[in-house]
Amino acid sequence: MKHKSLILAVVAFALVAGAESKTVHSKKTTTNKDGSTTVEETTTTTSEETTSTASASDDAEKESFKVKVQKEVDSLSAQIDSLKEQAKATSAETAAKLEKKAAELDKKRDEIKGDLEKASDKSGRAWTQFKNGINKAVKELSSGYKEAKNEFSKDAQKDLKKESKK
Repeated sequence: MKHKSLILAVVAFALVAGAESKTVHSKKTTTNKDGSTTVEETTTTTSEETTSTASASDDAEKESFKVKVQKEVDSLSAQIDSLKEQAKATSAETAAKLEKKAAELDKKRDEIKGDLEKASDKSGRAWTQFKNGINKAVKELSSGYKEAKNEFSKDAQKDLKKESKK
């Protein structure tokens, strides 16, 4: 009898707390070797409030992650655009090389932005893998920018040397 009172108290608390709850009652009847019958009753109550709180926390984490990545990508995009502008003042060959590399970086940036839109569809292990993939892609974008900048600097210096010899 104590168990039934406790279960009823839990159900009542869940209802008073404003949580939508689901109660499942089950009976298991077992016939023993001696012919007697044992009836086992169980009641399970689940609360939707716990699920919605966890979901809200997950949504907040996803939004925070999206904002962080978006800021990183926007910053890199601005740096790439700046490099494109600088390339206009160099030789056609240097500008063409940089434009090709910048196009690759722009494509990578667009892929990251497109993937970020899918963040809310992920949960659990898929979310962890998704985050790892996005972080890797942002690192690749950053590395690609640094490579392009270094290559551009070298080519621009070569252009200056050629100009000074003329």
